[in-house]
Formats: sequence, C-alpha cells, structure tokens
Amino acid sequence: MSVMAHVIAHHGDTYWPIYERLEKELKRLKSRRKKLKRHSRSIDNE
Repeated sequence: MSVMAHVIAHHGDTYWPIYERLEKELKRLKSRRKKLKRHSRSIDNE
C-alpha cells in the first residue's frame, strides 16, 4: 500500500481508484483469513 501511496503522491489522483480497490481487497482477504483461522480452531477442538 505504501508503494501505491507513493505513486499517488508523485503522479496524481488518477491512481486513487486503484489504491481504494487494493485496500478493499486487502481487507477482504484479511477477513477471510480470520474466519478460516477461527473455524479451523473450532474444528481442532472437537
């Protein structure tokens, strides 16, 4: 994300939608990993 921030700072807001898309995707992936981790622990405890 810091690379995208650098690109926007030096090349303008044209790249802002890409930054927002990457940020959204990163949040989605982190949430997915968190859910899988939580459910795998519950399976291990059974």
